[in-house]
Amino acid sequence: MALSQEETEALRKSLVECNLPLEERWRRAGEASPPRDEWHSFDRTPWNHPWMKPENIRHFADFSAAKLSELGALLGANGGRDKSQQRSWLRGKVDRLIGGSREVGQRFAFVGNMANVNYIRARPLRQRNVPVDLVLHPHDDFIFAQPGWEEFDGEVTDLGADPKKALLEKALPSWVHRHQSEPNWEHIPFQLDKFAATPAQILLWPEYMQYFPTLAALSCYDALLVSQFPYLGYFSGRPYLFGQIGGDIWFEASRNDSFGILTRRAIAASAAVLVSNPITLAHARRYGLSNVLYVPWPLSEDDYSPGDADDIRAEWRQQIGGEFFVFTSMRMDRHWKGAEHALEGFARFASRAPSARLVVLGWGEDIEFARSRMTQLGLQDRVLFLPTVGKRRLVRYLRAADLVIEQFVLGYYGASALEAMACGKPVIMRIEREQYDALIDVGAPPVLDAESGTDVERHLYSLYEDRAKCRKAGEQAREWFIKAQSSERWAKTYTVLLEALAAGIPLSFSGSPLLEPLSADEQRYHASQLSSAPPFPNYVDP
Repeated sequence: MALSQEETEALRKSLVECNLPLEERWRRAGEASPPRDEWHSFDRTPWNHPWMKPENIRHFADFSAAKLSELGALLGANGGRDKSQQRSWLRGKVDRLIGGSREVGQRFAFVGNMANVNYIRARPLRQRNVPVDLVLHPHDDFIFAQPGWEEFDGEVTDLGADPKKALLEKALPSWVHRHQSEPNWEHIPFQLDKFAATPAQILLWPEYMQYFPTLAALSCYDALLVSQFPYLGYFSGRPYLFGQIGGDIWFEASRNDSFGILTRRAIAASAAVLVSNPITLAHARRYGLSNVLYVPWPLSEDDYSPGDADDIRAEWRQQIGGEFFVFTSMRMDRHWKGAEHALEGFARFASRAPSARLVVLGWGEDIEFARSRMTQLGLQDRVLFLPTVGKRRLVRYLRAADLVIEQFVLGYYGASALEAMACGKPVIMRIEREQYDALIDVGAPPVLDAESGTDVERHLYSLYEDRAKCRKAGEQAREWFIKAQSSERWAKTYTVLLEALAAGIPLSFSGSPLLEPLSADEQRYHASQLSSAPPFPNYVDP
């Protein structure tokens, strides 16, 4: 079915008006005020948000589990959307734009791939016969966002003088797609049977319509999961989940310029915001979001697993000696990661542990600080700085290490700590344990809590002195990972959510504790954080 005459006229009108100045465009779209180069809100320490009490988080976790259970039962009773509905979304004319036809049926796409977040999430689902494609952002060419990086077993220097180009030139798996942007996009919307981006969206954000080839491709899927770039879901015309990864919901949505407003609207318009860490709940309160469920980012228990790495340990011994290897792959960043605590803790520990060595993957804003600090402390012969490596090599490094040091600022773990636990290694980091205990049904991960170099030293020496205890801590980490955050645990939930969206089953958030009005303490906290925000658009005080 082609666009109606009324829809076609509305589209033509928006294409004419999108050439007007920004303020006039927003006025014609009925917006009360245009974007401004300022903060909408800000939160430097969301872990201290007044709402982040264990009882509130536990209430949310119980609500989320109940809603997911209800959805699974409802989906089973509904039996899915009928085939005529599915076929109505398959646009023959779009085939010429995206290169080939799509098969009829429930097909899903994960969109965006920062740090391979969606490649890692999609692959185990595909192994379970869930038809998930990965659609990359046309302009995201960072090496950590390339599927080839996840499969690469080598050092970044092995990719030659231009690693980014080398990865971009690698052939993508058949289920991974990248569509080029199109500056002259105005003809594409008329070739679609239904709106991808609506006339109103085109009028407000014409600068993003260069992505229409990607939007046209996304409009052929039954449901999406979007990370990092929620606007691609917002403009696709399809139901979508938002799998936030950090900065997108923390900082980008905090802006009050056109990009920030778009980000907030795209997040709010998602069928659900998927929570991996408690920190997202603080942002949900700040933005007034209630469409939130606890569905964490899962990791493949097969790709990330314990295993033999004697060859790597032998290489490390040859390069720097030692028998007890402390490993860190966290970004060397003092402001957001607290990397100095890892360095200072190891320095104190090393004086009592002659066979101990620190292995550091060489990346981050403060990598040169780390090198010079280790030299100042006279530990340059006890620390091995290695080039950044692909994920297959990283797994081998994790298997070779005795334990892993993670971040000390946020109190929440990301992919690095999860990968280490999946590989059966003890992890030292700062953690908001009470918040995790309230959120996760099997409790917080069994990491070794540390907030200072002194804490790091204490944990290092304890595991160094008792190697059986060290091995046991690694086994407990692996056991927790399998129960709490493996693909094995969460694949069915992702499948239920995607199939429910494809079947047109609405997700209900009635009864969510996030619907409760802001307390006076929350309002004061929000005002205080906004008043002390750094100059726009910096995320850190210069």
